This record gives sequence, structure tokens and C-alpha cells, in this order.
Amino acid sequence: MLEQLAAASLPIKIHIAAILPSTFLGTYILISKKGTPVHKLLGRIWLCLMVIASVSSFFIHTIGGIGDFSPIHALSVWVLIAAYIAIWSARTKRFNTHRKYMAGTYLGSIVLTGFFTFSPERLMNKLILDGYSFSSTPNLKVLITGTVLVAMFVFAGLVGVKVYRGK
Repeated sequence: MLEQLAAASLPIKIHIAAILPSTFLGTYILISKKGTPVHKLLGRIWLCLMVIASVSSFFIHTIGGIGDFSPIHALSVWVLIAAYIAIWSARTKRFNTHRKYMAGTYLGSIVLTGFFTFSPERLMNKLILDGYSFSSTPNLKVLITGTVLVAMFVFAGLVGVKVYRGK
């Protein structure tokens, strides 16, 4: 399992190192009290991790598309734009705009895209689900892990939508 991660390219390792903590950190930030010094610190860390993940993705070319880039790279561009808007909106006290851009970035880049990283032939599928192809009967490990992952994505999605709506 870890041999596949060790054999991955440096951009993939950097990408994973930024995305994994940002997944859990983003969820915590969305459910915690807003505007506190802790929220601001963790938000800065989360946004830095997201920028690192976005920039590193431009050096990952494992999915086909147009030249070296796939449609997923458009999301990376979006994250960079949203990061700028989120910082600007927080600094200018446009907190509704800040909230929507951060929750939207979380929903699109962590929840939606994260869900697809477990599709067959993707590295995360190989690492977490032992390369399960979805066309065979899953073993107990895949069933348990898959159930936990689906529950996590559903929870994260519900949290993101709730915050996006301002509730």
C-alpha cells in the first residue's frame, strides 16, 4: 500500500500532504465558531494548504484531457481565485462573501473532488480501498472503509451546504 505512495511523483506527494490535513481542518473550521483568533489562524493554514494543493496539481498529469491538463485543473484555478476573493472579502469585512467562497471552495475541492479521487485506477483508491474496481464483490475492509468514507463525505457536504447558506 505505502509502496504506491512512495513511488508517486513529488507533486502527487505534495498534493496529498496538503489535501489530507485540509480535509479535516476544513470541516472543523466550518463547524466551529467564526471570527475567533483560532478560526482566523486555522483558516489561514487551511487556505495555504489549499493553495499548495492547487499549485501542485498543475504538475500532476495522470488524468487525460487537453494536452497535459484535465478539467480538474480548472478547479485548481478556481481555488486560487477563490482564495484571493476570500482574503479580500474577510479583510474588507464582507463576511457573507467570505463565507460563501470558503464554503463553496470546500464543497467543490474537498467534498466533490475528494469523492472522485476514490474512483478505480486513482492512487487514493489503491491506497485506501486496495484498488477496488466497483465491479466485483467488496471484501469486509472495502465495505467498512467505503461506508466510513461515504458517511464522511455526506457529513462534510451537509456541513458545507449549511455554512454556504449561512445557517
